Amino acid sequence: ATDPDLTALAVIRMPVPSDERFLDPAVMRRALLDDSFTRVGSSLDVDQMARELAEVIVPHFCNAVEVAVLESLVGADEMPGEAVDSSHLLRRLAVARDDEDEGWDAAFPTGEVLHYPPGSPYVSCLDSGDPVLEHMISAESAEEIADTWQRKPVADLLAGSSMLVLPLVARDTQLGFFVCIRKPGYRKFDPYDTEIGMEFASRAALFIDNARRYSRERATA
Repeated sequence: ATDPDLTALAVIRMPVPSDERFLDPAVMRRALLDDSFTRVGSSLDVDQMARELAEVIVPHFCNAVEVAVLESLVGADEMPGEAVDSSHLLRRLAVARDDEDEGWDAAFPTGEVLHYPPGSPYVSCLDSGDPVLEHMISAESAEEIADTWQRKPVADLLAGSSMLVLPLVARDTQLGFFVCIRKPGYRKFDPYDTEIGMEFASRAALFIDNARRYSRERATA
């Protein structure tokens, strides 16, 4: 423009073809690790922190993500960390996805307190503290999960997808996990994705732990 005082910034976002997403490790690493934590690290509200982290990992690393934390760590009533059948009791703090399918929110409602089926990848991740990689969720496995939760849409959302469960561990304390989903048609998770994801999850766990400690101390005061 001829006016020297006029400044404008135009940002044009072009969707990447599905067969090209999640291919460049350098791009994923930069998006997840270099810029994200300076942007979300100022929050000390655990729910807001979980939402902001979910919005970082989607769409740069996966198509959909769930953030779940042990209820004993975030519950106001100091509920036990295990349900009556000795499974872990968790609260879903955030869900994010890169499409307009509202089935994700209906099948995985934010704020729900639940325990996951014994023997599932979620429980294996909590028990071991290690990431769990499912290269592809079969239609039969998706149906089993849907039947366990009595939610039929879950089968359609998960069938044929690739899943990576990343543990959230801070100060030797197991907090919960990220459940990352890549839909059919996209590159499936591999060990290198697991390495990148764990770097992000390790840093994210410290931010979540700081936020939940602050929230607990504020409530006590």
